[in-house]
Amino acid sequence: MNADSDDKPKPPQTGDTRPAPEPQALSFDALSKGATEITIEHKGQRYRLRTTRNGGLILNK
Repeated sequence: MNADSDDKPKPPQTGDTRPAPEPQALSFDALSKGATEITIEHKGQRYRLRTTRNGGLILNK
């Protein structure tokens, strides 16, 4: 029997198999230009992104 036999189920075709491009990385300092808080608008909603005293980030709606 041939290894390429039609008896075996074939995996579904998913189309494009290329990996997704790497998302763009932006530093908070570049976005905030020295401020400790920025406002981001997304789909008509505003979000606050701010730094903490310990250097972390908090995102609030």
